[in-house]
Amino acid sequence: ENDTRKIAQAMAFCIDNAACAGDIVSLIVESLTLNETPIPTKIARLYLVNDVLYNSGTSKVKNSWVFRDRFEMCLPDAFT
Repeated sequence: ENDTRKIAQAMAFCIDNAACAGDIVSLIVESLTLNETPIPTKIARLYLVNDVLYNSGTSKVKNSWVFRDRFEMCLPDAFT
């Protein structure tokens, strides 16, 4: 449950700071590509990506939709 709360807090931070979506997405995607990042951390970050994508589509926060565009452009790099 503690991890779930941390992911929810991170998701809220992302949505609240949607004006910086490009930077936030870059940091998340970069962390997924680092060999030093432990697998459980990568999995937690993928849950974060999922939550951000879901909530950016339903949020009333200005520019939160930008997360969808940025992840679409950058996320494939994390899996190549």
